Amino acid sequence: MAIEKKYISDVEAILSHRYDNGADYWTTPDKRLIKGSPFSMLDSILYLLELGMEPTDPLLKECANRIFSAWREDGEDNPVQEDTLMILRMTEDAFLWYIQKTN
Repeated sequence: MAIEKKYISDVEAILSHRYDNGADYWTTPDKRLIKGSPFSMLDSILYLLELGMEPTDPLLKECANRIFSAWREDGEDNPVQEDTLMILRMTEDAFLWYIQKTN
């Protein structure tokens, strides 16, 4: 699904907030993923998908990489990300299902 012309300004508005939280991809310098609502990383990803951005878009792929980097190699949560990961676990299946469905 491509972004419809009528939603381009909405997508541009979301993208304009990409650095508002102090780091790239709507994150904070300490890599918090849900701080800064309504323009946290997780909120912004969902908005962009809803507006028709392709899940294979490089921006969304990098966001997915940052989300999954919140886990340590031993499978434990990064302590900074505990709250985020609790919420992420509740939405992860839906997010991954959507990506698989659209590929």
